[in-house]
Amino acid sequence: MRIRTLFLQLCLLVAVLIDLALAIFAFWPLTGKMYTIYKNLATALLTGVGLYIIVVAFAFSCFIGWQLLRTIGQQLAFSERAVQLLRRLKWGVGVIVAAMLLMLPQVYVIAQSEDAPGTIFFFGIFMMVPAVITVFLAILQRLWQAALDYKTDSDLTV
Repeated sequence: MRIRTLFLQLCLLVAVLIDLALAIFAFWPLTGKMYTIYKNLATALLTGVGLYIIVVAFAFSCFIGWQLLRTIGQQLAFSERAVQLLRRLKWGVGVIVAAMLLMLPQVYVIAQSEDAPGTIFFFGIFMMVPAVITVFLAILQRLWQAALDYKTDSDLTV
């Protein structure tokens, strides 16, 4: 179990490093290029803000995931702390979905300029991934809370 936890923590660390590299080297010039190409300042700024909200929310979610892995590694998987961490993780991924909705006007501008209506469809599919993860985390949080309640009742019975 320890090796798996370390592997997952390593994956989270690599994901955060990639996230930061994208934020520094790719997302900063992208907003300016969006304005230069499509001549729509408002949607280019919304895209830039949305991208940086996604970066921060992803880093926050990875940090919460790291704490959850540590909690599980300490044999405290069914504790109130684990339920709270799942709740925070759910909200972190939910913010990613909201930021992607903020970027939707720029996707529309791109689809209109390039005459590619499939762009909106593919962005919608891409946006559904964190939305499904958010719903899954909400279900997992409730399930985890129910298991914690059963564990507490069982401990009190014995």
